[in-house]
Amino acid sequence: NIVYTSDFQATIDKIIIKLTELKKLLDNEKYDELYQYVNEYVLQDDTDAIHELGKIYDDGLGVEMNYDKALHYYRIGAERNHAPSQASLGYLYSNGLGVKQDLLEGFYYYLLASKQNDPKAINNLGVFFCWDKFVKKDYKRALEYFEKAASLNHPVAYKNIGDCYMNGQGVEKIQARHGKKYSERFCRRYS
Repeated sequence: NIVYTSDFQATIDKIIIKLTELKKLLDNEKYDELYQYVNEYVLQDDTDAIHELGKIYDDGLGVEMNYDKALHYYRIGAERNHAPSQASLGYLYSNGLGVKQDLLEGFYYYLLASKQNDPKAINNLGVFFCWDKFVKKDYKRALEYFEKAASLNHPVAYKNIGDCYMNGQGVEKIQARHGKKYSERFCRRYS
């Protein structure tokens, strides 16, 4: 049995309260309040909040979309070894959002985040192996990444697995019928 100290439990309780409040504000589309709430934690140098502020600018939630600011906050998180920030930087670099597209830099940040089991980064590494732009196309390896991300409950990974099965990519063509199962699982997660 693991015994937690009262300080540890208090930290967990604060995180749960913070996440519950963030979800409530997002669900109700109260972006101004969301911005203020997150900014309070940013001022306390909270790395999760710094990442969330990057997402607010990245998605334009209650503020004008601003990739420069999103990059700024993601970089702070990435420098602190924050996997979601690293994955977000990987996405911006891979897609040339706010920066010149740089597949090497995108791949690098995905790799960093994947070492911490970030499901988004792991899934997107799989996408790299489907592109044949930066690394050699290897559907079997892509499928391995998608399966790992799916094991971490990343919903898009289920769709990617389904696509691989339906198209016979990384699997025998006879197994293509299994793709429907994964695609349906993806649709259920988003309905």
